[in-house]
Amino acid sequence: MIRLIVTDLDGTFLDENREISDEAVETVRTLQDRGVDFTFITGRPWQGARRFARRAGIRLPTITCNGAVINEGDRIVWSAPMDLAPLRELMETAAARGLTVLYSKDGGEAALSETEWTRSRSYPVAVPDWDRQRADKVNLISGERRAEFRGLAPLMDALGTQCEIVRYEDTGCEIAGKGVNKAGALERYAALRGVALEEVLAVGDNENDLQMLRLAGVGAAVANATDSAKAAADYVCRASRTQGVLEAVRTFCLGGEAL
Repeated sequence: MIRLIVTDLDGTFLDENREISDEAVETVRTLQDRGVDFTFITGRPWQGARRFARRAGIRLPTITCNGAVINEGDRIVWSAPMDLAPLRELMETAAARGLTVLYSKDGGEAALSETEWTRSRSYPVAVPDWDRQRADKVNLISGERRAEFRGLAPLMDALGTQCEIVRYEDTGCEIAGKGVNKAGALERYAALRGVALEEVLAVGDNENDLQMLRLAGVGAAVANATDSAKAAADYVCRASRTQGVLEAVRTFCLGGEAL
């Protein structure tokens, strides 16, 4: 029996317009009324996930920054930040080559330098105190500079023993502290809720979801997921994004019942 459902947001629970549909909201409400826990587990910091949690009516804490933070509303109940000093060369080199460099802390997010990406989204720009600053997650976005991102591989490889780096081919990467990922956060979260991992349905679509999909009692990949996510999953949905999540919910939690 599934007692806890965790779903990624981008490419998974959010639709093509990066919104949450009325049908999805109603599904979350039904699950929660029936005693099934439902929450997000996302790479976004809390400021980027807040409105979706409120829109969906999530009653439980959410997991953000690829497992580095557990948020209960605006309050952080657990986090595993990393020192930025070891990442300084990588981050400054990436910024010098025109990539977007973001770092997340305390639910917010700032950019190391201004790019077209940050200007279009009104991101604050701030240079950290490298010797003291800690961050929950660092995000490199290549945009049109994919070759420049590929050129950062030696610097990323050198950090492999100190950090968790999830690469999205040549479009960018996400970096968290060593041992920090969605699977570890899911294990901690399930224990806090008194739920066995065998009673968890996890739904995802991308490289940062692989370990989580393998760990959960049922790992489901939406139809638009990467090949590696599908290979890691127990179930591959016929539908994409929101409809894929709802398909998995109906299949494993509601006995095929339509909502």
